[in-house]
Amino acid sequence: MLISVTLYAAHTSQARLSLLKPLIKYNTPFSTEISTDSITVWEKLLEPELEEQQHYSLLFQLKLLTVRALITEGHFSLAIDKANSMYQKAKEMSYSLGTALSLQAIGNTYLNSSTPLAAIESYKEALEIISKDLMQTNMPRRF
Repeated sequence: MLISVTLYAAHTSQARLSLLKPLIKYNTPFSTEISTDSITVWEKLLEPELEEQQHYSLLFQLKLLTVRALITEGHFSLAIDKANSMYQKAKEMSYSLGTALSLQAIGNTYLNSSTPLAAIESYKEALEIISKDLMQTNMPRRF
């Protein structure tokens, strides 16, 4: 607890993001420098700034990392609530990457709470969204 409070007070938003980026890249919800509870606190602190700057990709990746941290701590109901909240936000924004990351978070929660069939369905839906986006991106444009 003391470490988390110290980390909370000691870092600016940029410093927090610098510490979080490797965790996001490797989808790891903790390190020797950052505890899982710090991730959940930092996500709340960074969300308004990331939204204001329209860094939606990083925001949803951070939310996914937060769900992973909650799962690691065994807080499955909080994790599914967070994942569902992510999903609703992404849908409201019509942000397909956010929706896919949210579905991944939902799948991760189901998988870790011994509901593998529900996890598979979430993962499949996430893959369908990403595949659809990739196909639209690679489609030749007609003028």
